Amino acid sequence: LGVFTEKDEKGAKISRVNEKSGAEKAGLKEGDIITHVNSTPIAGPEELSEAIRKNKIDDEVSITYLRNGKTQKVKATLGKSNEAYVFNTDEFNFNFEDGKPYAFTIPRPSMPRAPFWNEDGIGQFFIQGNDRPRYGMQIQDDEDRRGVEVTEVEDDSNADKGGLKEGDIIEAIDGEKITDVDSFREKLTAKKDNPSVSLKILREGKSETLTIKVPRKLKSASL
Repeated sequence: LGVFTEKDEKGAKISRVNEKSGAEKAGLKEGDIITHVNSTPIAGPEELSEAIRKNKIDDEVSITYLRNGKTQKVKATLGKSNEAYVFNTDEFNFNFEDGKPYAFTIPRPSMPRAPFWNEDGIGQFFIQGNDRPRYGMQIQDDEDRRGVEVTEVEDDSNADKGGLKEGDIIEAIDGEKITDVDSFREKLTAKKDNPSVSLKILREGKSETLTIKVPRKLKSASL
């Protein structure tokens, strides 16, 4: 959606709207309080995040919000989030692209609304990324329930080297039928110790079988 929010007794209060995001294009502003996404009630940032994650990129969602005490509704188109974690102030610039967890404290910057800082002006943060080995692909549910659709393949990744392409429909893994993203992730996780997996795909109406190496987390040391 493209917003930072904080807990409010009436919902999720927007503390920042990202430029060129679905929220900005829909007209949402700092200070608006999101109360519903489609028909799902929003009690705070966590509920907002869960409601948004149920949708896909380019989906249009209905946002109900409060502005100056008045209820309003807009349609917002969801965009693609960046995998890197970025936090900027006048004195600090952090960009966590390697997926490792970080814990840190920083002085309170000059800004009108800073919900993460305590009374002493110290902000405490913990950013947890995902350091598990990745296949290098993004997927989403297929509208026709043929399996899962590949929406992106990272260059030089295991998925790319195995021949997977954007737009492919993954129908089965090692002969086991795939119905949606959840079932695919579950079956893929169960095969994490295998050297490779076999994917049955549908590409431009034709069935193919690809072999993708299972990614490994390699240890390193300076001796």
